[in-house]
Amino acid sequence: MKLLFAIIYLLIVACDIAVVRRMAVIGCSRWRKTAFALYAAVTDLLPVAALILSYSVADNTPPVLRCAMWLFSAYLITVLPRVVFYPFAFISQKRIFTAIGCIASLIVACCLIYGLIVGRKHIVIKNISICSDRLPDSFDGFRIVHFSDLHVGSLLSPLRETDRVVDAVNSLDADLVVFSGDLVTVRYTELDDSIMETLSRLSAKYGVVASVGNHDTGLYVKDSLSLPKMENRCRLIDRERKMGWNVLDDTTIYLHRGEDSISVSGISFPDELYDFRHLTEMPEYDISHIYAGVPHRTFNVTVSHIPQMWTRIMSLGYGDLTLSGHVHAMQAKLHMCGRDFSPAELFYKQWSGLYEHDNRHLYINDGIGYVGAFMRIGAWPEITVLTLKSCKTEHKPSKQTEKSSKTPHQGAN
Repeated sequence: MKLLFAIIYLLIVACDIAVVRRMAVIGCSRWRKTAFALYAAVTDLLPVAALILSYSVADNTPPVLRCAMWLFSAYLITVLPRVVFYPFAFISQKRIFTAIGCIASLIVACCLIYGLIVGRKHIVIKNISICSDRLPDSFDGFRIVHFSDLHVGSLLSPLRETDRVVDAVNSLDADLVVFSGDLVTVRYTELDDSIMETLSRLSAKYGVVASVGNHDTGLYVKDSLSLPKMENRCRLIDRERKMGWNVLDDTTIYLHRGEDSISVSGISFPDELYDFRHLTEMPEYDISHIYAGVPHRTFNVTVSHIPQMWTRIMSLGYGDLTLSGHVHAMQAKLHMCGRDFSPAELFYKQWSGLYEHDNRHLYINDGIGYVGAFMRIGAWPEITVLTLKSCKTEHKPSKQTEKSSKTPHQGAN
């Protein structure tokens, strides 16, 4: 992924240089050429400045992280619109092409600014029906409210945005709330007393269960001498449990309703898979111990932060429903021609929404927070309501409603 981004960055710089040279050929005035060259150079250096900042500091604290994200957000807003304009400028110098290029550039700029101002806090509620002939009758209609990837440390207004999420979740009458990892971005201290108090308000009949994501493990802490990754991980889990959350750290619990029960398993992100977290195929990794003693006849919900685990979960005979996050749909998604498009498709086989194979289901939540840039475009912050349905007589496909309802909790930031 880093290599692809580097190639794209260098291509954009090459385009800027080509445009400056073209301006000289077509006779643009020296001041116009100089002004554009200076503008292009300054904006092209924004991600370089973000990298220098990240690598030059002793540790990547939330202020440093937010500063780097502001630099990259400014880069996207200033560079992408002109990159969209370039093809029209190179095709012809006729005014019609210039006008079309300007309109296209303006649309891109407006989308990016909308994603920054509105999109990052535009929570949507998605309603999903999961139909299975393995679900006990007592759990027919069982409601799971699923959210993921809060990334407290990179939120612009952590307390306000977290409070909005909690209010939205609590309004959905959940039987069980599931959080599928990446509560923080770098370190456990992002989960301070005020955020803990807010998240402890989450309410459901069977409580809140959570898994451990790659950002929760301490792998992104630079100063690992003052804060070893295992200490970060343990302290974060301890704080989650103090909030009343049941952190499923490579373990399984049972939920009982009447005379029936279902199992809920949680897979913690393993450090060994760090270099593979954005790849479709993952190396062999044994997760069988998580299901030790769990009867195959029991309907199983597995919470795995990374969706790439789905194939392995199914191969063990579990995961009637697997809930994941991690991808964020790369914070950019376009719905067109009856399907969704996202750059995430370049890196992930399953990247957003509902998937089904042999009557087993995977749902990937697009997450709440953001990393890299302070924006979401199309891939809005998501809370998912999954209603379990017992389908004994015939297999009926599970249903994902296309309509997303806006939450009323969208106050100004």
